[in-house]
Amino acid sequence: MQMTDDEIRSSMRRAKHPAEQVKVLAELNACSEAEVRTKLEELGITVPAKKPKVWKFDTGRACRLLAEGRTDLEAAEMLGISKQPFGDWRRSMKLPVNPEPRRQAKAKRAMPGPAPAVPPIRETRAMTAARMAEIFATLAHWYPDAIVSFGEQDIQFVELVCTYEGTGELVPRVQIE
Repeated sequence: MQMTDDEIRSSMRRAKHPAEQVKVLAELNACSEAEVRTKLEELGITVPAKKPKVWKFDTGRACRLLAEGRTDLEAAEMLGISKQPFGDWRRSMKLPVNPEPRRQAKAKRAMPGPAPAVPPIRETRAMTAARMAEIFATLAHWYPDAIVSFGEQDIQFVELVCTYEGTGELVPRVQIE
């Protein structure tokens, strides 16, 4: 104890609520309430009895629900209370927790196979750079060593060529050979 016997006596004498003062003394002395109660008995101070916790639900039904194998959450919902006070009550009664039912493990996804072929855009003969990038990204992901052909001929290189129209607007084109 960090406080002297006289300080403890004085503190208890001046306390408006002696039962709560035991907790305050425990906090001030960095010890348990049981240690403070023992010290108070040694000093001849009547130790106020701890008030029993009053639970706001049917504890008899709670015992039956636990005996049925209900989890804290299920039992709490059936009693119309939240899980926290039910768990507090169960721990204070030193009753074991009923384990949550095991959930089925999610099936592992199989490794993806080859991506479906990307159909060409048929409305116009032109393709956007974004669509081409999407196709090449998919191709590079699934077949990194694939040889790319244009018609019957293998592609030797791809080049981005930018020209300006008469209005001064930039026109990018992809040149494939």
